[in-house]
Formats: sequence, C-alpha cells, structure tokens
Amino acid sequence: MALKRLLAVTIGLTVLAGCSVATDASGPVAVSAASAPCVETDPSSSSGLPAVFQGLTTSWFGQNDLWVGLPDYEPIAQNGALVLKFPWVTLEEGTPSKSGGPPAVVANNTDDAGVVTGEVDDYATAYGTGGLAFWPAEVSFPNEGCWTVTGTYGDTTVAFSVDVAAER
Repeated sequence: MALKRLLAVTIGLTVLAGCSVATDASGPVAVSAASAPCVETDPSSSSGLPAVFQGLTTSWFGQNDLWVGLPDYEPIAQNGALVLKFPWVTLEEGTPSKSGGPPAVVANNTDDAGVVTGEVDDYATAYGTGGLAFWPAEVSFPNEGCWTVTGTYGDTTVAFSVDVAAER
C-alpha cells in the first residue's frame, strides 16, 4: 500500500512540476501547462533535395513540388510586428514554375490561438540564387513565440516551425 501511495505522489508531483499557478489576493486563479521550448525545423538533407537546389547556400525544406528556404536571420521589427521573409519554390517536373500560381501561406502560433496570413509577392529571381525563380513571401508575426508556417500548393502541404523572437 505504501508503494502505491509513493507512486501516486510521484506522479502527482511530476504533473504539477510542468504546470504553473497564477495567484492574486483571493488565491489561485488559473493553472496552465508550462510551454515547451520551440523546436525549429531542420533543413532537408542535401541528398533529398531536387537538383535545382544543389550548390545553393539556403537551407531548403519541403517535399514533392513545394519547397521553402528556411529563415536564417532574426525577424525585423516593423509596424508593431516581427517580420520574416523567405522564398517558396514551386516545381513542375523538377523545374521551378509559376504555372500553378503561388502557394498559400499561413502561420499559427503554437503557444496561443494566433493565426496570420502570409503575403506572397510576384514570381521573381534574385542575385545570388543562380537564377532560381521563386515566390518571395513575408509573414508579419504580431508577437514572439513558436510559430508553424504552412505553405499549400495544390495537393502538397509543407509546414515548418520557427522561434520568432525580437532578440536572442
């Protein structure tokens, strides 16, 4: 019986260790699970990248006909938001193509219920990309936190996590 009681107390303390309690003059007011650290998405392995990305320094992540260049810099504070920009590449038979139009981009805050829609600009190329054509996208995050950015292109969905912070 003592072993069962010890096990119950251990489990109870373990559960409580992951929670925090807010108090005011009248006592406890809320219990919430402690937020886990944000685990950012790693780039796809170079062996799994389509040939069009070989030799480029951007960290790419994706599958099938939709790929994104993962952000490798801090967000820029702009108009009360934290802004990140990144390229989305849509492929047709392994070649960048704009024929299917731009991907739809949204971001969800994993710490609360925040959702924002990304802005996707016109199909472009930029210096230093080896002539790679892409859809420049920008997401204005209203607050810091762990965000999941999702791009959808036809039947393909690509989602990555990013820790959005003003300063690290």
